[in-house]
Amino acid sequence: MRSKVGRGAFFSTANTGFNNAGGFASPMARSVKVCARRSTLAGASRLSPTSLRRRRVTYRVIIRRISPVTPHFPRPASRPSRAMGFPLADVLTSDDLIEEFACKICTELVEYTKCSYTKCGHVFCSSCLGKWMARAGTSWDEAREDAAMNGTNPVVGTRCPTCNTGIERNTVSDLKLASPLAWRLLGRVKVRCPTHTRTHCGWQGDFSEVDAHLTDSKSHTGNGSREKAPRTEGTDACADDQNETDATTNAEALKEQGNAKFSAKAFKEAIQLYSKAISVAEQSVANAGADRTHIASYYSNRAAAWLHVGAHKECVEDCRKALVMDELHVKAHLRLVKALCESSDVSGASYAAAVALKKVPLNREIAQVATTVEMLAAYLAEGEKQLDENDPVGALETFTHANDAVPCAVATLGIAKSEILLGQCDRASRTTLQVIKRDSGNSSAYTTRGHALCLADDFDQGLKHLKEALRLDPDHRDAQRIFRKMKKTFASLGKAREAVKVRDFEQAETAYTDAISISEAPEKSPLFAVTLGERGNVFLRVKKFDDAISDCTCCVSQIRRHRPFDATYGVQLASATTTISAPENKTACSPCVSPNTGRKRLTLFVDNHR
Repeated sequence: MRSKVGRGAFFSTANTGFNNAGGFASPMARSVKVCARRSTLAGASRLSPTSLRRRRVTYRVIIRRISPVTPHFPRPASRPSRAMGFPLADVLTSDDLIEEFACKICTELVEYTKCSYTKCGHVFCSSCLGKWMARAGTSWDEAREDAAMNGTNPVVGTRCPTCNTGIERNTVSDLKLASPLAWRLLGRVKVRCPTHTRTHCGWQGDFSEVDAHLTDSKSHTGNGSREKAPRTEGTDACADDQNETDATTNAEALKEQGNAKFSAKAFKEAIQLYSKAISVAEQSVANAGADRTHIASYYSNRAAAWLHVGAHKECVEDCRKALVMDELHVKAHLRLVKALCESSDVSGASYAAAVALKKVPLNREIAQVATTVEMLAAYLAEGEKQLDENDPVGALETFTHANDAVPCAVATLGIAKSEILLGQCDRASRTTLQVIKRDSGNSSAYTTRGHALCLADDFDQGLKHLKEALRLDPDHRDAQRIFRKMKKTFASLGKAREAVKVRDFEQAETAYTDAISISEAPEKSPLFAVTLGERGNVFLRVKKFDDAISDCTCCVSQIRRHRPFDATYGVQLASATTTISAPENKTACSPCVSPNTGRKRLTLFVDNHR
């Protein structure tokens, strides 16, 4: 069992060694640690807090002097199953020159395209450091104890694996941007082909040229670097077998390199290597007429890389190709269902899950996925029904459950639509922006975001998003309907505001009323409140005090602490109460308004917005 051991902590009694449990490596250190713990607990009742703290610090100093390895930071539960960086065994440059470029987490040369640089001047593989920061950390109590012992400020969070300096995610940058010179020196490191042990490739060159060598159309094509004997009639079959073996070996080597890039989260490079492996294997199978079942794993791996870069269409195509070659390939089934869900094709995902369950009925993971997809479809149907019934609160909860079950664009857009009906247009705009960043061709996301922006009184950006949605899908019905509605609303608001400028208040009143009816804006949306407030100001100018108070009361109740409408509301109430106080105008507005209400509203406005 892994114990929580930070820098200087001695409460663990694990004896599995420092590398596995974060404890002390030597038996002598462990015995001193246990004795220190027992003596501390035995004398805790007789010592004051200050003395107890001093004794604990003394024991820590003794333990550190005895222990050959100082546990400055907690170790991760387990190391990665494979090295993330480039193997040091394939590096030809002297070890002294590349020591600073060796990742201290995976103990290999850092990835050239994915290397991180910390503020303390150390270089790591981006994926290694990301996993380290996700698993390792120092609590506040441990940091405070370290600070008390070392006389430094407490450092909470992740520590550098090399120098134990506190690091944060915002202080980690790309080596290429942080130190271009060091990045160029890393690219000049001399290496050999990482597949040479299997393919006998004799290539040697700069570290920056490894990917170009592996994906070159003239290398690793199946001919190998071996010299072949002249082909005669008796050796033709033997030569064909040798070529097929070389091609299979090269394809497997390229696949392994693609897996290494995938583990390092260099997905674009992994896609290139998987594509090269597929090309070599397909050419070999076409020449020899052999079985293509083993190529299914290549397509499935490339599909996983496509999925990580958000290319759902390409992922679906690769999964279907893999299933044509091997219909029992479990990972291809699972990735196909996931890609269809994330591309908002829930009906297609349900069908794919049913087919997978039929082909591989005894697989628990496929049965689990099929159940989850059914649950997702039920949630989405219920959410759409609640939206049609104008129940945004229930729809928001239902779509949130759907997104928790399977994160997908259709559930996220359902959440955004619910937020629009609740008047939370800013949140809906941020929610849809996440979908657009993941899939820039999602016309529904542009439609929902454009609607949210228009309802937030940002017609300039809102109409641009709606036009983009129609450009992507000219037959999108919701985009067409919302675009026509918002365009007419924007024209009516412009007409009303121009009428106010020329003091044509009757025309302005009519135009504002038309804008409210055309927009069909939710009562809690900013556009509805803004339009009511401006129309209330028009009512004030024509001395329709009842209508003015009604509009601005609704406006202020929807948008709290809104400066223009708070002030307008106060002026209207003050004007209305002044009119009421005159004997000849006692019935000019509602008699329920007290004489001091307008003055109080203005005072509240001044206090809130100084």
